[in-house]
Amino acid sequence: MLTAYTSEKARDLAMISIYQAKHLTLQQLGDLFNLSRQRVHQVLQNYNVPRKPRVLSETKERAIDLFLSGMSIEAVAKEIDLGVESTRMILKRAEVSRKDGTFLSKYPSDVRDGIYTAYRAGMSTLEIARKLDMPQSTVYSLLKKAGMIKVS
Repeated sequence: MLTAYTSEKARDLAMISIYQAKHLTLQQLGDLFNLSRQRVHQVLQNYNVPRKPRVLSETKERAIDLFLSGMSIEAVAKEIDLGVESTRMILKRAEVSRKDGTFLSKYPSDVRDGIYTAYRAGMSTLEIARKLDMPQSTVYSLLKKAGMIKVS
């Protein structure tokens, strides 16, 4: 928490200055000034400060470039300092896929390979789902994306 300010206006101006200089979330800014996220939002609105995008377009472009260069989603997430799920969503929304046919999945390749192997060995999607403690629809979807289940 920062030191006490002589006035609410001084605090607000300091908060705005930090918000514009750093890429902090409203929650992080609120924690810094011992305010709620909602109060920080109100202050920014009162001073007509435009909201920053949650993820900068440069970060999104870098994520796409790194992924297309062959890095895993996990490695890309670490490189751009975002969570794996946020990185996956950036790539998914940009409809990015690799030329080698790699598709985005929140399940690691070893899990997907295990599903494919079990299905080839004759296990049903329900049996695989129960064994891996995941929804049957997820198993079905992964098999369908891999071209192992044909829809008639």
